[in-house]
Amino acid sequence: MGGLDSIIFTAGVGEHDYGVREGVMDSLKLLA
Repeated sequence: MGGLDSIIFTAGVGEHDYGVREGVMDSLKLLA
């Protein structure tokens, strides 16, 4: 988890931000 992820998680009060974070996490899972 990087600093950017923490910022997104903290500020992600909107569905759009949450969706973006979910997309990033899914991408990381595919790369892992």
